[in-house]
Amino acid sequence: MNNIDVKKVFKDNEQRFTKAREEMWNLFLQNPNQHLTIEEIINFLETKEEINVATTYNNLSTFLELNFINEFIYKNKKYYEYITNNHGHFFCLKCYNLFNVDIVGLSCLNLEIKQKYGATVLTNVIEFKGICNDCQEHDEFN
Repeated sequence: MNNIDVKKVFKDNEQRFTKAREEMWNLFLQNPNQHLTIEEIINFLETKEEINVATTYNNLSTFLELNFINEFIYKNKKYYEYITNNHGHFFCLKCYNLFNVDIVGLSCLNLEIKQKYGATVLTNVIEFKGICNDCQEHDEFN
């Protein structure tokens, strides 16, 4: 979704697409596969001189409501990501690495939910927890 589409969604929802919102949106667009913490978002906005912590939290809330981003918690920390495609998250229980995992069948699950329950899936959170490949290769017990 480009800025023109985003501006239209804001207008359709009777909200302004402010400079701070535009800068935040650009951050997500420039980092489509990243899991950003609130600290990283605030630090980025500070470099753009578009920082107000309360406004940042409010804008994140608005982006979530409009389904532009996802929010999830890992190790008691909130992460935000741009909604790109159907994917899950893998959390390594040893090194605490976090990465996206593509799930081909997720679109089929969304369709099945629509057919079976009549509900439309807008977003989902699928988590996998285990030991990542790097930790398995370096584990002296294998």
